Amino acid sequence: MLEALNEKVVDMRWFQLTCGLFMSFVVSALSAQTLRYAATLDGSQEVPPVTTTALGYGTVTLNAAETEIAVKLFFSGLSSNQTMGHIHGSATNGVQGTNTGVIFNIGSQDALTGNFTMTFAPTAAQLADLRAGRWYFNVHSANFPGGEIRGQILPELPYVGVLLPIHENPAVLNAPGASGQGVVNFNADNTGFVYSLWFERLSANQTLGHIHSSTSAATNGPVVFNIGSQGTTSGSFVDQAVTATDEQITLLRAGRMYFNVHTSANTGGEIRGQILRGQPVFARLRGSQEVPAVISNGVGYGFVQLNASETGLLASAFYAGLGSNATVAHIHQGAFGANGPVLFNMTPITTVVGATSGFASYAPFATSQAQVAAVFAGGLYFNVHSMVNSGGEIRGQIDGVQADGFERAGVQSIVRSAEPQAKSALSEQQTTDAAALPACHASGAAASGDHQH
Repeated sequence: MLEALNEKVVDMRWFQLTCGLFMSFVVSALSAQTLRYAATLDGSQEVPPVTTTALGYGTVTLNAAETEIAVKLFFSGLSSNQTMGHIHGSATNGVQGTNTGVIFNIGSQDALTGNFTMTFAPTAAQLADLRAGRWYFNVHSANFPGGEIRGQILPELPYVGVLLPIHENPAVLNAPGASGQGVVNFNADNTGFVYSLWFERLSANQTLGHIHSSTSAATNGPVVFNIGSQGTTSGSFVDQAVTATDEQITLLRAGRMYFNVHTSANTGGEIRGQILRGQPVFARLRGSQEVPAVISNGVGYGFVQLNASETGLLASAFYAGLGSNATVAHIHQGAFGANGPVLFNMTPITTVVGATSGFASYAPFATSQAQVAAVFAGGLYFNVHSMVNSGGEIRGQIDGVQADGFERAGVQSIVRSAEPQAKSALSEQQTTDAAALPACHASGAAASGDHQH
């Protein structure tokens, strides 16, 4: 499978995939008429963490005049009846990992499952705290009076799935070049979502397409939504509207669903992608990025995606053509041009083609807030080590600012902040980015250079 990691072909496929996903983010950010925030609730976000299977989600939508918020909160599976529900926030605490006081009382339905819709009138100071990431939902129960599930309220972003053969469980190795991407945008009224799905270079004609549920990226699960079939090796399903229950929306927001594209050659699924909140951040691995540089014909790609609460990430990477057998793969902390310590060990890696090619797929890691910031500041990098080059044979900066020569720092701030100040800049930014976007569809030479900072 990884024999197909021809540099020109892979560069173009991943470059186009990155740009396609980026365009989806730009369109979503520029078309928003209201400012919308969302949270996924679970026990792990409580301080201290709570062990529970309960889940929930909430949304906060600010009206155009910025005088009122519409709040939706749903939860299910509490270990005991709910006693209270609140939105917490303050100017000094309330960020992930800290506790703070109540600002809005949601109430109680005295049950294991609850569903609330209401409005509140926040002050300007409270809205500033919301935009600073200092609000969170908290659902209290009889067993956990301090809170059983909590969810940090963050800007609403599209949910994205990167579909590859190595993301299947078990990994598919007979589909060189197959890839895809999917994007999910939730309805403003919380009744469902709209998705688009693209795929290309399948090894055989597509037979089925689904959205499945699963407990993690490493497990398989049942079909929840049917996508259909186009009977081709490349195709797309664009702006497909789906009605979903609150339970289904909860699982989707929690990262517990995935796109799966089936073919006649791989009936269980040929390419798969876990659906996660926000933009994947890509890395292009080459020997030239090692410090000092390594002369190697090895190539590779990787990406990371944060979970909905930005407390963890999933990492996926693959490589081919090393000069000697791979030994380990890591994510290190360090800026471009500098070496740094190992943060996350992606071993064991699955090796193919005499162990000079292989992959490490969907490894989950808990992250600190500093590490999350480093993802978007270019402060982390993939490193694949080999027997001959024990310090690393190919390396790739995980860079949320620049990817494959396509500069996107300007829109990154809009996509991730969702602040009112951005409104006045949208028309100027749209013009600037529209001029840059055609570079996404340029020839292979446009994507062939290493990162330059």
